[in-house]
Amino acid sequence: MDRLAEAANLSLRVPVVQAVLGDCGTPTLAAAVSNAGALGTVSVGAIRPAQARRLFARLRSRARRPVLLAFTADWERGEVLDEAVAAGIRHFQVFWWNGERLTRRIRAAGATVIAQVGT
Repeated sequence: MDRLAEAANLSLRVPVVQAVLGDCGTPTLAAAVSNAGALGTVSVGAIRPAQARRLFARLRSRARRPVLLAFTADWERGEVLDEAVAAGIRHFQVFWWNGERLTRRIRAAGATVIAQVGT
């Protein structure tokens, strides 16, 4: 965990990353986990940019520390990544099915990519 935090340029007080919980991983839960010193996670599936803006606004209003955004759908809209970056999110999780497509764009935005390689 220390190497992950170091590689992602994160300062964690607690060496814990919240699991990707799909619809159960709310902004409130992710913010609570991050505010406690770990890394909270919010899943983003196949949502529209307007939904993303509302989600990221709720997240910003609750989280005082970094949060990990997990792209979990088979195909996310590029505009959702743009909205996340505009909202100040700098840590993203990708999976085997979307990592190749998203990693280059995330890095180009100056953000950190964490790849989940197993389940």
